[in-house]
Order: sequence, then C-alpha cells, then structure tokens
Amino acid sequence: MHWEYQQNDNIIKPELRYNAVVNSNLLAQNMAVDGVGICWLPEHMVADDLASGNLIEVLADYAITYPGHYLYFPKNSYKSSALQALIDVLKM
Repeated sequence: MHWEYQQNDNIIKPELRYNAVVNSNLLAQNMAVDGVGICWLPEHMVADDLASGNLIEVLADYAITYPGHYLYFPKNSYKSSALQALIDVLKM
C-alpha cells in the first residue's frame, strides 16, 4: 500500500510503516479519532470531527495524484449496460 501526494510540481511517495490497514472509511475515521494513526478520508465525512477538534488536518498543502474511488465487481460476471456505463465513466 502506498500514498502518493503532489506539492506544486513535486510527487511525494512516503515510505509507510503501519500496523493496520482497513477498507472501511468509518473504521479508519474511528481509529484516527482514537489516536491509532492517520487516515485519508473525504472532507465531508470528517467535518464534524474537525470542527470539534477530535481530528486535525495534516498534509493540507498536498494534493492526491490519482482518483480515490474504486469500483469492485466480479471479473467473470455479467455486466449490465448500467454497470458498463458506470465503469466507462469512472475510467475517464
């Protein structure tokens, strides 16, 4: 797992050492509030925790360099036209 950031024209790929990796935004948020580490979440999700001081923003001067959305679906399953349209839009 890696995080990649951009500051101005510089691409930064920090070496991460971690004890936990989760695939749930809510769990990541709760772990960050509990002081376990940092998380990378949509601003609207953590707005209340930021406002209350439960969380603080770090790396505010950095931008992500790739989209943060992923779509998972079975590789060998039938894809409806609606699913295929969504896949095509997300690939843009």
